[in-house]
Amino acid sequence: MSDTYRDEAYVFGDGRDVEVFGVGGGCKEARAEITGQSADVVQITLVTITKQPPGTMCTQEVRQVPLTVRLDAPLGTRRLVLESREETG
Repeated sequence: MSDTYRDEAYVFGDGRDVEVFGVGGGCKEARAEITGQSADVVQITLVTITKQPPGTMCTQEVRQVPLTVRLDAPLGTRRLVLESREETG
């Protein structure tokens, strides 16, 4: 994970809802995807999508965006792994 992303997560509700923090602002959108769930590990990928229409300028503001994903089963004692990737849209 890069220094841009917050390396923290919060579990709430019935233990299946997990809040993580992506990066958004300007021409950037944030999304969280569950990329793996097993008996031992839950993997969540934070995706930053840059969308800059031709001929436009984007502000350089970047902010932490709270994102919630819902797991198939409560997190419990499973290890949570956060990864990140960037895309252009």
